[in-house]
Amino acid sequence: MRILKLPKYLKRKAKAGLFVNRLQFASDGQGLLLEVGFLENQSDLDFQTTSMGRLDLATSLWEPLSDEDIYDETGLDYPTRAVRQDFTCIASVSDWGLDEAGMEVRVDDPKYLDWQSNQYVDRIIEANSAGSSVGGLEFSTDGRWLYGVEYSDRTQLTSLIRADVRALFKKPVIEEIRTNLLTQESRPHRYIRPARWNRFATLPRGVMVRVVAISPDSRIVAVGSTEGDTYLYRVRGGVSLGAIKRKRKDGVRKEPRMKKPERNPVRRIAFSPSGKQLGVVVDGMLRVWDVKSAELLWDEEDAKAHVTDLAYHPDGNTLAVVRSDGTALFVDAQTGAVRKRYAWKVGQLNSVAFSPDGLTCAAGGEKGQVVVWDVDS
Repeated sequence: MRILKLPKYLKRKAKAGLFVNRLQFASDGQGLLLEVGFLENQSDLDFQTTSMGRLDLATSLWEPLSDEDIYDETGLDYPTRAVRQDFTCIASVSDWGLDEAGMEVRVDDPKYLDWQSNQYVDRIIEANSAGSSVGGLEFSTDGRWLYGVEYSDRTQLTSLIRADVRALFKKPVIEEIRTNLLTQESRPHRYIRPARWNRFATLPRGVMVRVVAISPDSRIVAVGSTEGDTYLYRVRGGVSLGAIKRKRKDGVRKEPRMKKPERNPVRRIAFSPSGKQLGVVVDGMLRVWDVKSAELLWDEEDAKAHVTDLAYHPDGNTLAVVRSDGTALFVDAQTGAVRKRYAWKVGQLNSVAFSPDGLTCAAGGEKGQVVVWDVDS
């Protein structure tokens, strides 16, 4: 087991706290993608900036994958960035889109994120309607498609959208000379013509979506709402496959048993490698559902701590679960029986992921620490 620490300059940026919000392994298993959050106000977790980078497991070196921090003031905690599994493509919501034209999403090659570089190409996916906001960004398993949600303030409707990333890199590059109005400096600008989202499904009016997950075969999209419900849609035709309501086995809604009051949105969603199971973190507990029948298979909760994230082992038989008390559990994916329990006393754990070969697991905590350990067979 190793505890990796983030660079000191990242810790200096945090005014009220630093934590690892999300992480994922690179396809070669040698690097970790980290989304690091910097709290602006300890009393309000919705006001934060996030930065994304790659942590090399062999050298512990930190490589930024984003040229700017994103300030999250939405209160919905939409994932505002996504990185393809091989780290060759990063998508992020652009601050330039915060106007009547609707939010833009920039898709970049991380190697050329420096706008001053002559190799940088401006690739943008425009919002479909004026005044709309975009979030919940996630790449498909094969990296070809970028999925997200688009919410319109005018119609109060949330739509599921996707764009063909491969097409963004095949379009011809256009170059023109642009002048900075402030500095009067003229320099070449390389870009492609903006792409548009394909809207394939619309959620019921008033439903606000928090997180998005795509099945491994890219056929089904699951979205979690701010009210704690999960909706399933088939990508082809946008057919609704039903909703998983925020309730327990007995059908009675139950508030989480915690010391501090918590909101009840869906926090995390993950499909099993086969796509037959869906793990949902809501109400401080993990609920595992059968995708086809929408039946609850089992749930995991604790009176003293709440679940913060989950990850399926590549073989689909084991789930890694991390909790607010700093413990990590390996549980049977079919029954929920605890197989192993880890406690490193590093504070609350917020994220967890398995390497592609399933031999290594990593968890990120509230103090900017990353725990990496070998998975016993």
